Amino acid sequence: MQVSKLDYSKIEPFVAVRDAVLSEGVLYVSPARTLVWVDIYRARGYRKRLDTGVTDVFHAEGSGSIGAVFPILKRGSSSGSDTEVEEFLFAAKEGIAHGQFGGSWKYVVKYSESGLDSERLKRLRSNDGNVHGEDLYIGLINDFDQETTDEGVIFKINLV
Repeated sequence: MQVSKLDYSKIEPFVAVRDAVLSEGVLYVSPARTLVWVDIYRARGYRKRLDTGVTDVFHAEGSGSIGAVFPILKRGSSSGSDTEVEEFLFAAKEGIAHGQFGGSWKYVVKYSESGLDSERLKRLRSNDGNVHGEDLYIGLINDFDQETTDEGVIFKINLV
C-alpha cells in the first residue's frame, strides 16, 4: 500500500497576526459568526468577524497576561440575526476581569479572595479555562518568569 503525503508548506494562514507571541484558546461563536482568541504573552484579546473579515484587538494594559477569554453574546433582536461579541470575561494575572472591545477592563473576581497563599499566587498566572453552566474553570500555572513547579491549581468560579 502506497501512502501519499500532503504538502502544507504553501498554505496561507487563515488569520495572520503580525506581532503575536502566544495565540491560544480560539473559540468560534456561532450566533455571531465570530472567532475570539487571546495572545497570552501580549495580554491581547482578538475578535475576527467572519461575515466582514474585520479583526479587532483588545489590549488588557496592566493585566500581566491573559489566559482565557469567555465571550458575552449581545443579541440585538429576538431572531439573533445581529448577534455580536462586544464584551467578554477573561482570565488575567490576578483574577477574572470584564472587558469590551474598544473599551477598558476591570477585575470582577480576584484569585486572592480564594484564600490561596499570596506568595504562591504571585508566582502563578492564568493559563486556560472553560465554562460549564454558571461556572468558570481556570487553570493557573507558573508565570513566565518563574521556575516550573507543581504549584498549579484549578479554580472553579461561580459568577452568579
